[in-house]
Amino acid sequence: MLIYYPNHPPLPPSISASKERTLFLGGFKLLLKSKDAWLTMLTYGISQGVAQMWLSVLVINLVDLEVPGVTEEWISTLGIFVSFVSVFASIFVAAGLKFFKKRMRRVIVILLTLSAMVYVFMALIFLEIIKIESSSSFQIWTYVLLLAGQALTCASAPLLFEFSVETCYPIAEGCIGTWLTLWFNIFSLMFLAVFQIPNIGTGWTNYVLPLSAIISVPMIIAVTEQYKRLNIDTNSKPV
Repeated sequence: MLIYYPNHPPLPPSISASKERTLFLGGFKLLLKSKDAWLTMLTYGISQGVAQMWLSVLVINLVDLEVPGVTEEWISTLGIFVSFVSVFASIFVAAGLKFFKKRMRRVIVILLTLSAMVYVFMALIFLEIIKIESSSSFQIWTYVLLLAGQALTCASAPLLFEFSVETCYPIAEGCIGTWLTLWFNIFSLMFLAVFQIPNIGTGWTNYVLPLSAIISVPMIIAVTEQYKRLNIDTNSKPV
């Protein structure tokens, strides 16, 4: 890379790649004016930011439940497994993007809806509305539900990025990636800032995770489904 790093390949990888994109500042101005850009950003920032920051405070939440055997070491091991599974889920879905093509919004809705259902069930266990007497059963259910919920949520991340690029074309991908990452960090900061409120406790974290997935579903449904870049590459009519 230090010796030779070309600024572009000798031939464009697709038809749309050869088309001129908006400049960075101009792209941000267009994003600020776009309803769909805001909706996809909110979906991405809330669903991904809250879920990943929630995992970072998993120890605080589970230790407060005072379940026998659920120690800091056990929770830390669980967090490591969840992180790896979430990454692999994201890679798996990203590798299969070509199979979704013009069905990305539908797949995102399905993934976030399923994750919301998993999170609600997990919250009912943590709030002791669903009673699990055995500590070993509690550990198994926590593993299964948290792995499933986080994997489903993180699997929607590459789809949300790709769907944002399609919807906001010809805004450059780098501009859209910056837009999504900026708001991801803002929502993450907002989540962590709540812990600075005196005597806030940890009980609220059991509600915020399912809510982050639930409110994301209607927002992504409200996005106008457009595949502007894909239509150029496939020479097909807009849908």
